[in-house]
Amino acid sequence: MNGRVNASEWIDAHAVSGFQVAVFILLGLSAAVEGYDAQAMGYVAPVILHTLHVAPAALGAIIAMAPVGMAIGALVAGPVADRIGRKPVLIGGLTIFGVFSLLTAQATTVPSFMFYRLVSGFAIGGCMPNSIALTAEYAPTRWRRTLVNIMFDGFPVGAVVGGLVAARLLIHLGWPVVFVVGGISPLVVALLLLGLLPESLRFMVHHGGQEQRIAAVLNRIHPDAALRSAREFYLSEERLTGFSVFNLFRPGLATTTILLWITFFVTLFLTWMVSNWTPSLLAAGGVPLKEALYGTMALQGGGVVGGILVGYGSDVWNPKRVLIPCYGLAALSLLVAGWVHGVGPVLVTLFLLGMFNIGGQNGINALAASVYPTDIRSTGVGWALGVGRLGAIIGPLLGGVLVGAHWSLPAIFAFAAVPTVI
Repeated sequence: MNGRVNASEWIDAHAVSGFQVAVFILLGLSAAVEGYDAQAMGYVAPVILHTLHVAPAALGAIIAMAPVGMAIGALVAGPVADRIGRKPVLIGGLTIFGVFSLLTAQATTVPSFMFYRLVSGFAIGGCMPNSIALTAEYAPTRWRRTLVNIMFDGFPVGAVVGGLVAARLLIHLGWPVVFVVGGISPLVVALLLLGLLPESLRFMVHHGGQEQRIAAVLNRIHPDAALRSAREFYLSEERLTGFSVFNLFRPGLATTTILLWITFFVTLFLTWMVSNWTPSLLAAGGVPLKEALYGTMALQGGGVVGGILVGYGSDVWNPKRVLIPCYGLAALSLLVAGWVHGVGPVLVTLFLLGMFNIGGQNGINALAASVYPTDIRSTGVGWALGVGRLGAIIGPLLGGVLVGAHWSLPAIFAFAAVPTVI
């Protein structure tokens, strides 16, 4: 080896180790607590409407605060993480949104709700791109999209767990318990990451001066005596300089960046509009609250299944061959979900919608992580998520307007299908 080791080829040349699996599980836990918190307002919305006498439009504004914060957090945290590391930004974000979730449980007014949800969203927005980037950087190229999707399946899993917590505890203990659970869990995960999660291997290589730490990590992936004599580690990609956001529009990346932003916008518009308003719409239609909460759980549960299938399909075939049918079927599922009757058929169609739309979201997360090089990976994923969060902001706000205007469930779902086709 002449004292030089290619760190990226080292990961690609060996099977996924137990150490890498542990990293992916830790990052999946991070995604799970983020998913729980991101969907929390959707679960408590029907109760808050009545207990705090909040108008639908005002509730839409409260729900929109989290994605506003996520957009800002993703835009800020991506470039910061590309400079100081993924791990500190991820742990800091988990800590902040754990604290502000606990504060949300004490909120009694619309302005306080909005502020706490804004800061919580800001922290979550900083976590997501770094969870995705770390997974991509510890995954071998041949399985990168699959592993990123499996890791990010923690997000809908967390949302499903949130539904179970809400369905069992909300009616008996009140809405604050949802945020108490959502505040304690990220603080616990932050402590686990502090003690067990390594920094990005590729980040350490590109920033230099950490040869001993790099060798220790590579040795945990695949022990080899040659690592003891290694004097230099490098990657199979060029080092980028300059402001990381500008590099997203370098020749060969500009078109990809713009198209990713559009797709992220559309996907998150639909996910946030449907997941946050479905329980309220079902409850308003006479479905008992507990069953209404299962609607969002079905949506997120479908996302878990879809994430795995889309990730595997994207590694085997061209991602476009997988993602284009996903969004077409998501639009069809929306149209059907608006017209079926009975709790069972509604849950089935929402499950299919989650499989195709949230599965597609996982797919473009993995795609973004795979097209950007190490120096701008957190920035690329973060800005795609940040721009996409504009859709997550508009979705709940528009949902509140449509509900306040007494639109029917079929009409709202048909309206939401339009951007999915686009």
